[in-house]
Amino acid sequence: MESIHEETYKGYTVKIIQDDDGDNPRNWDNAGKMVCWHSRHNLGDEQPKVDPITYLCGILGLDSDDYSQSRGSLDLVMGKMEKDYIVLPLYLYDHSGISISTSHDYPYNDRWDAGQVGFIYISKKDAVKEWGKKIFTKTVEAKAVKYLEDDVETYNDYLTGNVYGYEICDEDDEVLASCWGFYPDHDDKSGYAYCLQEAKSEVDWLVKGKNDAKQEAAQIQETIGQE
Repeated sequence: MESIHEETYKGYTVKIIQDDDGDNPRNWDNAGKMVCWHSRHNLGDEQPKVDPITYLCGILGLDSDDYSQSRGSLDLVMGKMEKDYIVLPLYLYDHSGISISTSHDYPYNDRWDAGQVGFIYISKKDAVKEWGKKIFTKTVEAKAVKYLEDDVETYNDYLTGNVYGYEICDEDDEVLASCWGFYPDHDDKSGYAYCLQEAKSEVDWLVKGKNDAKQEAAQIQETIGQE
């Protein structure tokens, strides 16, 4: 695999490589649930076989027969949903690959290649358990919204291949250590700063091990010389 960044550190070559087999973050212990409807891609946590109105009515314990399959009815049911849940829309951009966002800004508002594909939600009750004490407050809501947005951004990293790993090589380019599945800090413009930091920590450990081995060998030789 071709490295996207390479540098020498303490006599070792550190290679940062795009991880094409990163773990799907929807397999993690997520507080929010991501629900998507798409004819060609299995996205999110759940891909319901029923329409959005029927799905939402199932969550709320409503009879979907009381609501027509129209935008107005969907807005009505969503309004009921938002009384007890925090819900963010999900927009998909499908053009030479796919990406997902809670924002409807360009390119997620593209007339031909983008549109709403589903939503991500968490109950206000669960939000209080995660970020509050006893009651649902504006602070709890803000933390929950930020969490869901970050959740989607991490999932977008997975969909767009923004996941990394490292290899540490000796002077003969033999791989001595490697690790994979590093997702970026969203404040990191390079995307792999944390991965590089961990790689260098691994080199520090290798150097320490080599120095300890040399010191131990020297002590043994000194002991033998004294006998």
